[in-house]
Amino acid sequence: MLVILFDHRPKETRRDLYDREEELSALHSASSEPIILLTGVRRIGKTSVLKVFLNELEVPHALVDVRLPLTSYKSLYSLFSDILSQINKKKSIKSYVEHINGISILGVNISLSWDPRDKPSLLTVMDNLNQAGRVILAFDEAQNLRGKLSNEFLSLIAHCYDYCRNMTFVLTGSEIGLLYDFLKMEDPSSPLYGRHVEEIRLNKFNEQESLDFVNYPALTDGASPPRDGDFLLLRATSIPLHPQRRFHRTEPFCNARKRGYGGFALHRLQFPQSQGYDLSSYSQRSEYLSLF
Repeated sequence: MLVILFDHRPKETRRDLYDREEELSALHSASSEPIILLTGVRRIGKTSVLKVFLNELEVPHALVDVRLPLTSYKSLYSLFSDILSQINKKKSIKSYVEHINGISILGVNISLSWDPRDKPSLLTVMDNLNQAGRVILAFDEAQNLRGKLSNEFLSLIAHCYDYCRNMTFVLTGSEIGLLYDFLKMEDPSSPLYGRHVEEIRLNKFNEQESLDFVNYPALTDGASPPRDGDFLLLRATSIPLHPQRRFHRTEPFCNARKRGYGGFALHRLQFPQSQGYDLSSYSQRSEYLSLF
């Protein structure tokens, strides 16, 4: 039998997320800390854990998927325009920021001007946002915020650390060395030097957890669990694929269960009919998969 694990989208509810109870508990316990780091290798499930955590909180939050470095005031102020707009959709903050020069509000969207002549002070914006009550600002893959204005971003976090007690920053990072290089917490010249951060690290599953992981869909959707004679078809979505090659690789379940597949999702399809193909043969498996 061929078993497919292939859903590439991050999870948003605890039911869809396999395990990670310990990490979620740690996040909830640290939710009032000024700075939280959520770290782990690529495709380990950081975004899923972060989304589940944020959705379980009864606290207004903003989640930014960081793609570009901070190379201009346009990029910096666009980033915080997105943050304020997200929070304003969950809890009205209009009355706290509308009087600040350089801020325009249209419906729930809040825009910060980056024109040097009237751009608002981000310190003032954060101070006023702090008066609105508890908020969480999350930056996914925060190491990508490196750039010529990254020090302004770090100075803003340092200011909020000292003066904005209602504000928590959550930063995730895959390239852990680069994230620490960006934060510079051990550099005396860094705005964050000497400040405490709460770090929560996602590790790969051990062999038993990996076995439970591939059995998990059987418990949630009624499918039968895989056995040592089955083949797993794994899709690693961080690897570019040819349009006609929808999946990354196959391997026997007895081998796959010895690895930690935290980045692969839980939805799966089963093809009980091999249609005459020998699934133990790589070439015949490839030909069989072309049918789907």
